[in-house]
Amino acid sequence: MPQFEIESYEASVLNRPGENWERISLRPANSYDGPIWTVTLWFRYDRNDPGVGYRGNGYVFGFDSRDRFEVVHRLLQTEEPTFFRWSPDRVGFLDSYDVTTEAEPPGEGPAE
Repeated sequence: MPQFEIESYEASVLNRPGENWERISLRPANSYDGPIWTVTLWFRYDRNDPGVGYRGNGYVFGFDSRDRFEVVHRLLQTEEPTFFRWSPDRVGFLDSYDVTTEAEPPGEGPAE
């Protein structure tokens, strides 16, 4: 499964007539599967895109439902290091993708 460590990210809320999307763009620190310049994750209510994403010419695009934006954004805000990894299903398309952390010991978060 190709992956890279996330060096930085940018979160956006897009509001245009007839379109309300949220977006997170990821910049890699390095890539283990050729040159990747940016990954853009699109979050929207009316998700009807074919598959979960695709890759082409140094870019990766992923699609998810809008309710997942906060989960991914919080992970990027609070964890370090974070990684993006993907599983291609056929040339150019993604079968799956993850935003993940390294293994951590239990009990690091706030007490409940």
